[in-house]
Amino acid sequence: MVVGRTRVRRSVRGALARQSMRERMVLALLLVERMRPVEVATTLHMSLVQVERIRTLALARLARVAASAGVDAPARRAA
Repeated sequence: MVVGRTRVRRSVRGALARQSMRERMVLALLLVERMRPVEVATTLHMSLVQVERIRTLALARLARVAASAGVDAPARRAA
């Protein structure tokens, strides 16, 4: 349904806008540029632990926003 998709996109866009520049950079490098976490850490001059923490918290926040907009969270991949 297009109307539902539009609402979800607005919700996620708003959630991304509320994240810090640092959080957006980490997500962009990981998800858009497909960099490995260690590469992101080196690029942004932060520890690997910081990158992992930011990724986990930011994605959890986005998942909550999507869920509140009526979208089921994607199935988690097996480790």
